[in-house]
Amino acid sequence: MYLFKNHEDALQNKELASFGGYLPAVASGSDSFWRRLLGEERPASMLRLLTLLVALLHVWGLQQLLKPEEKVTPAQPLMMEVSMIAMSAPKPAAAPPPPAPPPPKKEPPPKKPQPKPVPKKAPPIVQKAPEYAPVEPVSEPPPTRPTAAQKRAAAEKAAAQAGSQKSAAYRAKGA
Repeated sequence: MYLFKNHEDALQNKELASFGGYLPAVASGSDSFWRRLLGEERPASMLRLLTLLVALLHVWGLQQLLKPEEKVTPAQPLMMEVSMIAMSAPKPAAAPPPPAPPPPKKEPPPKKPQPKPVPKKAPPIVQKAPEYAPVEPVSEPPPTRPTAAQKRAAAEKAAAQAGSQKSAAYRAKGA
């Protein structure tokens, strides 16, 4: 594990990298700790760390496997006390008596049919013509002033009629 890729960029012996600056080493005893931590990788120390990791994982796994579980007590059936009570049941009757026949209904004497009344003819209803309000003749709206476009259209129409009258007169003379 190298902090830098080459030794030219490495820190000097008395300096340590910090967040944004350099710090001088505090004491010579801590200097050797930092040198070991940031120094070159050693296969022996890496092997020790890997062995420690594997051993700790095995211990943890064994604890998980050998952990005593909560004892589950199986459910036991409860004994119920049941007592029979002697009770006199109503004895069914041999046969229920047949219902009494209903009393004979008194029939009212038959009524004589009444003759239907002859409907009288109603006099015919003569409808009178409804009287409405008197009709007023519709008055024409007052004439409006012709616009310039309407004046031009009227002039063109008059010119066209005058031209057609002249051609009709010319044809009449020639015939």
